Amino acid sequence: MGSFRDKFSLSYLNPPRSQPASSSDAPPGMEEALLTWGKQVVETLDTAPNQSLRALEILDKLNVRADTLFPVINHLTSNGYLARLQEDPKGNDLYKLTDRGKKLLA
Repeated sequence: MGSFRDKFSLSYLNPPRSQPASSSDAPPGMEEALLTWGKQVVETLDTAPNQSLRALEILDKLNVRADTLFPVINHLTSNGYLARLQEDPKGNDLYKLTDRGKKLLA
């Protein structure tokens, strides 16, 4: 699936030469930032019927740019906070909140 840097277009961030790259090549604080945005996505899904919405519906409810939201949704999905129920050829996939995602609300 590619590294974190590739997924979020952060390839210009190189680790200092004195330190080896860790297994998680995310910059410090990035996970927290993604989960902060992710919590808004989770809260939106929690209030939706069947706790599921299409990507563009989430986008509309949060009133954010697609280039901000889609990396967050992809991160939440790849880490088990959301489940992709249906793929759409145009990217308007259907997502559902998982039990792990519900724990972010606590």
